[in-house]
Amino acid sequence: MKKLYLATITFVLMIMVTTTVTYAWLSLSTSNVVRNLELKTNLGDQLEISIDGLNYYQSLPSEVIISKLGRIVLTDITSMDGKTFEHGMRVDGPVIKNRDYVSIDFHFRTASLRAHEVYLANNVSKDITYNQTKDGTFIISRGKSWVSDLDFIYGPNDEVVKKGDVGKYYISDAIRVAIHEQPLNQEDKRTEFSSKIFDLSGNEERGFGKPYGAFDYYIKKRGHIDLPEVGPNTIYELSEFSKTSPYALDNNSHILTLIKTDELNDKGMHYYKGQVTMNIWLEGWDADLFDAVFGDQVKMQFEFKAVHGLLT
Repeated sequence: MKKLYLATITFVLMIMVTTTVTYAWLSLSTSNVVRNLELKTNLGDQLEISIDGLNYYQSLPSEVIISKLGRIVLTDITSMDGKTFEHGMRVDGPVIKNRDYVSIDFHFRTASLRAHEVYLANNVSKDITYNQTKDGTFIISRGKSWVSDLDFIYGPNDEVVKKGDVGKYYISDAIRVAIHEQPLNQEDKRTEFSSKIFDLSGNEERGFGKPYGAFDYYIKKRGHIDLPEVGPNTIYELSEFSKTSPYALDNNSHILTLIKTDELNDKGMHYYKGQVTMNIWLEGWDADLFDAVFGDQVKMQFEFKAVHGLLT
């Protein structure tokens, strides 16, 4: 069975509150060992970030994050909820957090009196290439040239890739991101928390469990495979925002509500806090996760926008 090894992954986390941003970078070397992961902010005391909920930073040291991650060897896995995982079509055995997929908890706090509803925002994945950068959220990859070793149905309109055809394929199309809001503490008695799975390719036709692409390729290559009857609830379009006021127009990508606490900053202002778990994986039942993309290089950037709430 073949595992999927990525030569390089660059992960950039951008958090935006009003006009300010936070960045983080995650790099995996050719041996799939995390060498560098940094989280930097220039938000003053508006927003601080922590891994353990105790030590907060404006610039989160790389070693603090790396210490929380094990040896990551990304494989093709699958999940219906973005929380529990099993292997997809090609690999058997247990799935291990921060070996087969990336899982990081982030704590946030702010003393701002405004903008406590946090959204994943501004997907620009279709607007840039691997060698470019742009403000916003994106998952992009360099792409891999691949010569098909057999005939298979590639797309929903019976498009066929012939044996010997040369094409360029992108692993970014098969990546999923789940963001799960967590209880703030034992006193947090809320009964509902945000939990979202995002496919930033925006292409639902080439999403989970399609009877073409990777599925037809592996049927032709290895014989019968049962196609899943249902798939996860996945978001392909991020929220839109009012151009004239700090409100969201929909809740598609709402991921977090910051909660007022009794903790005070040095100016006597209450902290508002929240916590999320972010899971990033290669969806084994995606139509684009087949041999063509092995060894592709990926860049990810996420922009989170805090607003007053939903415009009503």
